[in-house]
Amino acid sequence: MKTFSAVLFAFLLSASFIKREAPPAADTVIKDACHEASGAHKRVMIVFHASWCTYCHKLDSLMESPECKALFDKSYVVRHLVIMESKDKKDLENPGAQELYDKYASKNSGIPYFLIMDADGTMVADSRIKAQGVKPDNTGDNIGFPTEKAEVVYYMQVLKATTSLSDSELGVIQHKLTGK
Repeated sequence: MKTFSAVLFAFLLSASFIKREAPPAADTVIKDACHEASGAHKRVMIVFHASWCTYCHKLDSLMESPECKALFDKSYVVRHLVIMESKDKKDLENPGAQELYDKYASKNSGIPYFLIMDADGTMVADSRIKAQGVKPDNTGDNIGFPTEKAEVVYYMQVLKATTSLSDSELGVIQHKLTGK
């Protein structure tokens, strides 16, 4: 038993020194997602997030839920870019992701923050509330994970404008968000 414990301890100790593989660069993630979206006739949803972000996990849980996953997968190639990590997890960040976020998000927008692009990389929507029909720019407040009524309304408008989901399918997502 002592030998097993010593071997286990040595293994765990050595495993803690193994460097994780560096995450791919943001431009590579987007290029690959656009290529996949082009072949599948979908759009790309890029979600900026971090491991510590509770609302990021809530958004992921919504999109991965049994009720909603197929609906998001039907319309989007979804990819995540890691930004704003704590000092001990900086190695999780995608190189270039923070710069991309800074380019599109207003200062202090927070996360989660999403961009929706056509398969050619043209941005068609983002997570900042703005009047319906207004193109993405650096205005509006980030909805993050939509919890307030105006945020949910905007989120549903974005999904309706960027997907071919039926009103019934959109209703499934809205119900999951609001419980109504």
